[in-house]
Amino acid sequence: MFESSSSATTILFNNVSNQPPKSQKTSSAFSIEQDTWSLSASREIIPREIRDGSLFVVEGVDGSGKSTQMQMMHDWLASNGFAVEMTTWTSSETIRPLIKAIKKEHVLVSPYVFSLLYVADFAERCAKTIHGALKAGKIVLADRYVYTALSRDVARGLSHDWVAQAYRFAPQPDIAMYFRVSPEVAISRKDNFPKFYEAGMDLGLSDNPMDAFKIFQTRVIEEYEKMIGKYNLNVFNGEDRLYNTFPKVRTVIAEFIKKKYDIEMMQ
Repeated sequence: MFESSSSATTILFNNVSNQPPKSQKTSSAFSIEQDTWSLSASREIIPREIRDGSLFVVEGVDGSGKSTQMQMMHDWLASNGFAVEMTTWTSSETIRPLIKAIKKEHVLVSPYVFSLLYVADFAERCAKTIHGALKAGKIVLADRYVYTALSRDVARGLSHDWVAQAYRFAPQPDIAMYFRVSPEVAISRKDNFPKFYEAGMDLGLSDNPMDAFKIFQTRVIEEYEKMIGKYNLNVFNGEDRLYNTFPKVRTVIAEFIKKKYDIEMMQ
């Protein structure tokens, strides 16, 4: 399906336009003024207000501590008797190997093609994990969600509305948590050298991977900041110590649990 290139010069999908399809302007699929995703075409999606399960999302750039926070959420919720399902970004059995191969070989693809590969991966993740868990009454913890795509893809030059429309089938989160860190902190916490796409090297931002990483991550963070009010993201200080941040996370979740299930959470 693709050719590898260690020189990072191979261009795939030459017949794919670098412009999104022309269509009438549509509203975002993720407006917080909507109670459900009105643009959703999936029959499996149950409106948030009547589904038994709940969807909690953690977001932030690499080094923000979101994955550690999610594991702590899992342990705490499980200790309170909840059935918890964890799901991570790029976890499709079908699409993930292709994405990994493209990244490993530095194969250059159109930003639109790259975006749609992640859409396909996310669609399988929804169909095989998220929908079923929500129907079964579980609490789903998602390490990265649609907001990851919106921040990264827009940072690569795509239209916010185009990306939102591509993810219109996504179930609406009950709680979306954003762990905020500066680009400098994100870089300082990296335990390995930035990879090609992670650093935005496909955009030609810099010949130096670390410089490109800082530029690209700054763009991604700027997009996250724009989404805070629009999508009602709960913001936490990802630069603070875990023992200071997690009690605040627990408070937000406990208030939701009390309201939806009338259960007092043990801290």
